[in-house]
Amino acid sequence: VVAGGLYGLTKGIMYYRVKSGLDELVEEARVHGNLTYGAIETAVTGRVSVRDLAFDPDDYEGEVKIAKVTVTGPDALFFIRPQALLGESKTPMPPRLRVSAEGLEVPLGLAGAGAQMPEVDGCLGQPTADPELLARLGVERILMDMDMGWDYDEPIERLDTSLNFAMAGMQSMSGEFSLADVPADTLEGNTATMPKLNGFDVTFRFEPEFGERYIALCAERRGVEPDAFRR
Repeated sequence: VVAGGLYGLTKGIMYYRVKSGLDELVEEARVHGNLTYGAIETAVTGRVSVRDLAFDPDDYEGEVKIAKVTVTGPDALFFIRPQALLGESKTPMPPRLRVSAEGLEVPLGLAGAGAQMPEVDGCLGQPTADPELLARLGVERILMDMDMGWDYDEPIERLDTSLNFAMAGMQSMSGEFSLADVPADTLEGNTATMPKLNGFDVTFRFEPEFGERYIALCAERRGVEPDAFRR
């Protein structure tokens, strides 16, 4: 009975903390648009998911949607501590954290809206940074799954990080990075010690059909044959 009570209490506090944080974000977002969210799911192992997030900006047509966002922390206490959710500057990074977004949907017109960035030639290997190129390739919206996170091993002072994303029908990237000589106080904001790169592995892949259309269009832009552009 006691165990069941503690289980229910923990889930209840986690739910309340997460909902309170989300409601604050909704209020803060009102100056830019309308943010909504759906069901909140919690697990006492240290995981929280929020479904059906959507943001409708005031200044642009279209809506950004995320089917599901999941945050996995080191334990349930990470979500119960209010400072962790509020992102206070003095709060140390947790030793383990992973964030994933499933079903991220961004209309093409919003992909670069409002960004104060120079024009990028997507034919230099960054097609998603060139909305005009994507439009000519027949892309109307970007659909993506992504996840990122880190895991810190204090006894050997190693920090392993990863970043992965997959854009439906377009491209994907998988990256893993490892840092050595990372003192524990680095997670508290101490940057006096410079970590060493222990290793990294990055894999980038175009979907075959998208890749062929991309090469053909970029070759046309350059005024060369597709085989010449490949080289």
